[in-house]
Amino acid sequence: MNRLALLHPEHLAILKEYLNSAEAADRRKANILLAFMSGSNARKIAEDVELSVSRVYYWRREYLKHGLDIFLDENIGQTFKNEECRQPTLDEDETSVGDDRQLWTVKDLQQDYHSDVNSANFVSEIALRLFDDTISMHGLGEEKRKLLRTAAELYNLLGLSEQGSNPNRSADVVLARNIDGFNDLEQLYLSALIRVQRGKINQDMIAMLTPQLQTQKELLTLILLLRLAIRMDTSHSQSTIIDEVVCAPHEIVITVHGPFADQDTKSTLKEGKNWRKYLNLHLEIFCPESEGITEITKGEGIPYPKPMDKPGIQPWNTMAEAGRKILRYHFAEMLRHEDGTRFGEDIEELHDMRVATRRMRAAFIVFSDAFEPKEIKSYIKGLRGVGRALGKVRDLDVFMEKATKYLNELPSEKRNGLDPLLDSWHQQRDVSRMQMIEYLDSENYKRFKIQFNVFVNTPGMGVKQRNQEDNLLGLVQNSAPMLIYTQFSSVRSYEEVMQNATLEQLHALRIRFKKFRYTVEFFREVLGDSAKEVIRDIKMIQDHLGDLNDANVACALLNEFIEKWEDSQNSLPLTERVNPEPIVAYLASKHAERYRLMTTFPEAWAYFTRPEFKQNLALAVSVL
Repeated sequence: MNRLALLHPEHLAILKEYLNSAEAADRRKANILLAFMSGSNARKIAEDVELSVSRVYYWRREYLKHGLDIFLDENIGQTFKNEECRQPTLDEDETSVGDDRQLWTVKDLQQDYHSDVNSANFVSEIALRLFDDTISMHGLGEEKRKLLRTAAELYNLLGLSEQGSNPNRSADVVLARNIDGFNDLEQLYLSALIRVQRGKINQDMIAMLTPQLQTQKELLTLILLLRLAIRMDTSHSQSTIIDEVVCAPHEIVITVHGPFADQDTKSTLKEGKNWRKYLNLHLEIFCPESEGITEITKGEGIPYPKPMDKPGIQPWNTMAEAGRKILRYHFAEMLRHEDGTRFGEDIEELHDMRVATRRMRAAFIVFSDAFEPKEIKSYIKGLRGVGRALGKVRDLDVFMEKATKYLNELPSEKRNGLDPLLDSWHQQRDVSRMQMIEYLDSENYKRFKIQFNVFVNTPGMGVKQRNQEDNLLGLVQNSAPMLIYTQFSSVRSYEEVMQNATLEQLHALRIRFKKFRYTVEFFREVLGDSAKEVIRDIKMIQDHLGDLNDANVACALLNEFIEKWEDSQNSLPLTERVNPEPIVAYLASKHAERYRLMTTFPEAWAYFTRPEFKQNLALAVSVL
């Protein structure tokens, strides 16, 4: 007999009839076959029917060879013995044999088999919410929705224990009863859904149910949705509520809340590996809050992100969630360097903390279209405040570092010539550093960190609502090339003014190059290998413009210092006045540096605009 006959609904009905056979051997064989068909394993079946495992396998082999001829009672199923049977699909409306048997409703089964009805109904609601909100991913119809709803309503027949439901016993009840509104094949599917509601998913069992790969995938989808819904009530509190389900290609993000949502979320996240394995989907579930707690306290319960090797964005991420990953990555970097910045021993700690804040501000610009402006306004304002507090100290660090480098190149007898300038800068830095520490110790900064931490750890938070078509356009793989080339065009637009560019225009170009570089770096993980050369070339010309800007700012500061210093000298006796020559000489060196960088910039521009750069950029983007 064809092995597929095992799955024919008419044979299922006959096997159920054999459960009531006068022949004890027939009843045992029917139990074995039905249990196999609904996914039970041989060891469990052997225990239930009180046979050895090898004997259980023997009767399965005999059935596959001889079909219904293995049964002794000739009054049952005579019409269908030994016939080849076509494999039905999940959608076909097959009429089961044995309609004169007692019909059981879902409520009957729940009542007679001591179901925890509150839990079952809650799980059913969750399952249907997940089904409806992920329909763009699975595309399943009303028949499958009905199947999922009923499996959820019957998942815990015979009650719940501390370990949860009893899947095998619940599945056995469903398989052995004639359920109103379902044919025998659908009952087999129901039984299978319930049997694999937890533990390892038996792919061989699913393959035995149907050889059609599409139907297997549909069943796997229903199984995963049911398992997810059941885990969302791990606490048995029926209190965890789904706030939002964001469904994108290759990714599903679910946000929940409730007094026991943390417990339920931790359990639900364990299903992530199954979603990746069977449906190639990344599953994220987040619980940003607990009921009855203030916003700040809620945020304090969320651990700050730890430093990571890379943000972890993927081509199929939505732009909003990719942006959130970028922000989380650089937020972790900012926090990593905060202690070193406070301590003040290594000026690079402050530099790295400031860079992290700048990159986050740039990320909000690059990913601005993915978020509601009013939702992110406070975070941008907070980052701007951090940047101001750090910036004053960092700028003075840079100026003093370059002045010290200049002095080290002079003869030893001339290395004290900038002492008045450096003393003034040190005093300004001490004041600015004190203000910086006050800000880092402030309630405003603490509140910003807590609230921003909630944002970077809450998928879906602040996301701009879109229709399905816009959601597809808002994926990294679709949006990144456009954003990168938009920034490239932005810097290339300066070609027209390049020959006669003012220092102000070159300063504006430096800012555009910075945005261009940040944009490429944000998407570095999903770009081709040539992105490394692209970033190198952008950094080279950005550094050239950065040094030019530093020299120009230094000239302005030195001119201002000399003017004020000259005024202060007028109050001193003539013999006590200090020669300004060393400071004027340093100013002259800065003028010379500014001139050199300004006049050599066209060479840097020509190198940047060479064909190789365009080719590398195109290759980097082409992999998306």
